[in-house]
Amino acid sequence: MTRLRKPPFPSENEPWLLADWIEATVLATWTPVSRASLKSLFAREDVEDVEARVADVWGEIRRRGRLCGDGSPLALMEEGDNLEPRGKLTTALFYYFLCLLSIGEEVDNRARELFEHCVTDLAFGLSGFPAVRIGAPRRPPVPVSLELAVEQYTASSVERLAVRPLEPNDKDLGLDVATWHPYPDGRGGYLHFLGQCATGRDWFEDRKLFDLNLDVWKQHVAWLVSPVRFFALPFVVPETRWWRTCAGGGLVLDRPRLLELYCRRALPATRLKEIRSWCGTVAA
Repeated sequence: MTRLRKPPFPSENEPWLLADWIEATVLATWTPVSRASLKSLFAREDVEDVEARVADVWGEIRRRGRLCGDGSPLALMEEGDNLEPRGKLTTALFYYFLCLLSIGEEVDNRARELFEHCVTDLAFGLSGFPAVRIGAPRRPPVPVSLELAVEQYTASSVERLAVRPLEPNDKDLGLDVATWHPYPDGRGGYLHFLGQCATGRDWFEDRKLFDLNLDVWKQHVAWLVSPVRFFALPFVVPETRWWRTCAGGGLVLDRPRLLELYCRRALPATRLKEIRSWCGTVAA
């Protein structure tokens, strides 16, 4: 972890954003941070109302600790006044990557695509079967054409195409990841999980939750069993937005749940290498 770079201090002072920065900094430097030290740090960075901001940020860090549980690469020690790194370095790398995506100031198309590949790897935990990334731009062995990619997907999962064809300008219609639970009888009618990924910090305001519309997709694929929709994002969804996020996006896979899936089945070494490579490009 010594090669990971400490991210720049956020340009905004939202508590969730400052919590992301603190978590990423602890994992990058592998050095504990105390609640007391945040006061002087925030004062140096001209954070307004330091006392209140420290309380809010530390409260958010505590909440994340409860949500992530024992699988977290971070732990509150000494009666909850010190945040310390722990556990496997690979788990810390994955969590650090999610923190950087959430901070968002250095995120590029490469990182967005990499996140979708990570979700594709982790979606095995939903179905017990490998997933396919359908989101644009598609990479081999998935065809570049959305029409051909959907034909390949339906053939592999023993589903049928519906009568209405996809339009030539369709990129992915919000469908980034698909996985399903097959049975050896080969009859189809499996339970499918269809996922949308979001990395932009405006995911809640820009109607990103509704990009993957199953009613639209059912015009193109005739699933025998109605699929389960899921929404994956690197953020920790605030409590005040949880209900509406679930109502709009379906099964929500935010950072704590992605971490849970990672703990069940870690990312392949090649994917972790890609993550480390991208993290190494983030400005210090």
